[in-house]
Amino acid sequence: MAVETLTNPFEVLSAKLDKLLDEVATLKEERKSGPVRVPFLEFCRMAGISKPTGYAWLEKGLVRSELIGGRRFVIHDGTLTIPKKYDRAAAV
Repeated sequence: MAVETLTNPFEVLSAKLDKLLDEVATLKEERKSGPVRVPFLEFCRMAGISKPTGYAWLEKGLVRSELIGGRRFVIHDGTLTIPKKYDRAAAV
């Protein structure tokens, strides 16, 4: 009779996750880039909102921005996080 060794699926998943986290950490170290800056008007077009609504979102703190020269840029880190109740683009 051959004895079959069983592997713990959690150990396999844990090892894969550790490897993935190491790869992500390496990529972040190699490519040190700052947050993505999108011009304010382009952000409004992407989100499907008007400029006054965009400025209201800035005042409420729903989005971050900075002024570079005379232009306002919205800062986001790869994912545009708009609360679902305000996301008009998703409703289309």
